Parts: sequence; C-alpha cells; structure tokens
Amino acid sequence: VSQSRYGAKVLAPFKTTIDKNNGMFYMVVNVFRERTDSVEGILEVAHELEKQSGMKITGLINNSNILSETTFDDIIHGQQIVQQAAEKLNCPIV
Repeated sequence: VSQSRYGAKVLAPFKTTIDKNNGMFYMVVNVFRERTDSVEGILEVAHELEKQSGMKITGLINNSNILSETTFDDIIHGQQIVQQAAEKLNCPIV
C-alpha cells in the first residue's frame, strides 16, 4: 500500500489537537470495494491509515452498499465482515 493511496498522512499534524480533545478517528468501510472486501483487507487498510496518521482508529462505520442494487442480504453480509474486523481491531461499529 503506497503512502499516498489513502491520504491519511495529512491528518498527522492534527494528532495532538485531536488527542487533547478526545477526538474520534473513524474508518468508513464498504465491503464491496476492492481493498476492503475482506476482514484481512480491512485490517490492512486500517493499519496503513493508523501508520500514516499516527492515530488509532476508534470506530468503524459500515457503509457497505452497491448503490441502488443493494439488497438486504448485501447489508447483512457487509455487517458480518465489518463486525469481524471491528473485533480484531478492538473497536466498535459506530
């Protein structure tokens, strides 16, 4: 994963202010995207975001969808994968 791929590096200068103000660092996940289509992929991206930003992800947001083609089963599938990743990252789904 290249450092410029996610752009989280721009957050690093704000780390002290965010930490001091109990700021939250959420990762929005769509399991229908190439890099976050598995628990392992989500973890890889999460670790890269944390490395670039110098901050710990405090929650995941499940935004798994395929636009107007999204079915109830797609939502359940996305929730299951994001839940597993959240458990491994030791953070909640928010």
